[in-house]
Amino acid sequence: MLPTQLPQVLYRYFSLNGMVHIPGLGQLNLCRIPAINDFIGKKILPFSYVIRYDRWEEKMPDEQLSYIQKHIGLETDNLVLALKNLEEDMKTRLQAEGKIEWQGVGSFILNEHGDILFHQKNHATVTHTDVRYKHVLREKIDHPVIVGEQEKTLAEMEEYFEDKTTKKFIKGWKLGALILFLLIIAILSARFFIGNYSIFEPTLSPLHSAEPSVSHILMK
Repeated sequence: MLPTQLPQVLYRYFSLNGMVHIPGLGQLNLCRIPAINDFIGKKILPFSYVIRYDRWEEKMPDEQLSYIQKHIGLETDNLVLALKNLEEDMKTRLQAEGKIEWQGVGSFILNEHGDILFHQKNHATVTHTDVRYKHVLREKIDHPVIVGEQEKTLAEMEEYFEDKTTKKFIKGWKLGALILFLLIIAILSARFFIGNYSIFEPTLSPLHSAEPSVSHILMK
């Protein structure tokens, strides 16, 4: 294979690995967007691919360099020289034309600030069609579930948790009632033993009869 076929080898490497370092331009990375459930539209949108462009000045990865060398059939020194020539050619074309189409994937563009941008040909590459479905709403579904080593139905589990909640509520209510009862007994006992010996008397201090003192003397 001739060095002039380097762009085709780079594109093949990109198709197989989802990334490629293009000399003089940067690196392209193929990113997968997961499938999306369109609940309103009642369909599942398939996964798609977008290309992320990174403007890196780093050297080409060793894996990519080995792949190119295997398919080009050049010695290491000659391959490095061919890649250097490709880099210079890419930069020269971009400076002269302002835009380079790359293997039908997208375009490298030089903006007014001298920055290299990449515009993907298609906004997203979709490999599958939408999957339509119907909404099925059921009032109650009863199916078996494994609980420990036993198999129980969903209804049995719901009943179990409802009974557990009810028992917990009753237990709490009884405890509260007992505390309230003991508190009332304590208050009545305190009024009976400390007060005027009558649980119905509102005063707390006992009443004692007293003789009235003489305040004046009648003169005959």
